[in-house]
Amino acid sequence: MRAWRPKSWSAQARAMGERMIGYVNGGSMCIEQVERFFRNSYRHPRIVLRAAKRFGRAVRLGKAVEMPGAREAWDFYKEKYEVK
Repeated sequence: MRAWRPKSWSAQARAMGERMIGYVNGGSMCIEQVERFFRNSYRHPRIVLRAAKRFGRAVRLGKAVEMPGAREAWDFYKEKYEVK
């Protein structure tokens, strides 16, 4: 029987970055929410930094485009629950 090994940090970061890009493009999250997610993540800092780098590159290249409805929903949530 082989021992279980987690995926490399780079593979985990790629998956996390692509997931966040998908959330933004799908309208589930806005860019501010993704930034908050990266700041509060429990993952190893190397994984988070690599994922944030990948996400930032996608935003700069126009591959991650924020949907207007996601921003409005996030602003409503912040007002309702007094999120900073």
